Amino acid sequence: MGKRWCAALLCAVLVCSMTGCGDFLDREWYEVKDHSPTYYEGEGRDVLRADTYQDLVNNILILVGNHAESGTIWLYYAQEGLDAAEAAEKASREVEKDTPMGSYAVSYIQYTVDDTARNYSEIVVTIGYKRTEKEIINMVHATNVSALHDLLSDAAAEGKTSLVVQLSAFEGQSYQVRQAVAQVQAAVGGSGWTTNFYPNADNPGVVEIIMR
Repeated sequence: MGKRWCAALLCAVLVCSMTGCGDFLDREWYEVKDHSPTYYEGEGRDVLRADTYQDLVNNILILVGNHAESGTIWLYYAQEGLDAAEAAEKASREVEKDTPMGSYAVSYIQYTVDDTARNYSEIVVTIGYKRTEKEIINMVHATNVSALHDLLSDAAAEGKTSLVVQLSAFEGQSYQVRQAVAQVQAAVGGSGWTTNFYPNADNPGVVEIIMR
């Protein structure tokens, strides 16, 4: 895939609060290590392995976290008897619409499925981005909302025009985010700052503050 994999890529994604997504509520996105033999196949270790649907979602998120334009995933049949085309469609849609990183960074996801191998399907994923690789690299990671005030104050003091924070723990505290933004904006004499939540204000894992 032409890119070096990051050592630790993704924080756990928060549970979905929308009606009708019961299966989604029970799942998390796990941190994946680039040296894990569970996830890498092929002589060049350039193919991601998936034994379950959740593996497939995680693998696409690995590609997004590395700003990879394309990647190959081998989806094995042993555990869940997955239909590869259906799984690829569902996983691509879930990453793009329902995960914080996907909804923040991804413009579209396309894929092809090759079922000619005996015990796995080869899924080649192509990803278009609405964020640059630098924007993803510059994302700040925080364990909870309480860190946001200091992060935002430091960003304003450094003259930055935006701050993007990925939160690993968030419990419907969007009002605290807005409160912190308002406090720092007032303290530095700013105006017109905007706050965007990904995937949404009820269930954000990524918060973007535009300081202009």
